[in-house]
Amino acid sequence: MAQFQVQVPAGSIKDADITGPITSAKQEQRRTLQYVNSVAVGTASAAETRVVGTIYGTSGATLSVRAGCAVAPVGDATFTVDIKKNGTTILSAPISLDSTTTAYTVQVPGTVTVSALADGNVITAVTTSTPGTGTAPQGVWCAVEVKMDATTG
Repeated sequence: MAQFQVQVPAGSIKDADITGPITSAKQEQRRTLQYVNSVAVGTASAAETRVVGTIYGTSGATLSVRAGCAVAPVGDATFTVDIKKNGTTILSAPISLDSTTTAYTVQVPGTVTVSALADGNVITAVTTSTPGTGTAPQGVWCAVEVKMDATTG
């Protein structure tokens, strides 16, 4: 039996036009992997390494990395957030929060240098606190936006 193909201009089919089931293999996912420091607001954030997500699907990419805090560091204190894939950084340099950081504001985003993702990749957040003579930030968070092709199984 011959296959019938239709070519339509990009953007001409909208979500409302799709009524039938679409297999998962044809769907792409976007997710935000969240890291929130394990220390509650009111206490200085602590250094730690934590798994924030695992990639499922045939391929994918890291789209962006952003970090911030609820209470900014004081004095010469700094706090860094690095995002790693299978133990290797994906950023050109860790994101640094310091006394110029504004509370509850997305800080300078990380520069992603290794964006490719594959099925089974493990994404971790690695943080370092250097209080110096100041005070470390409180309520540190990081958001890693990824896209993944749907799983084939």
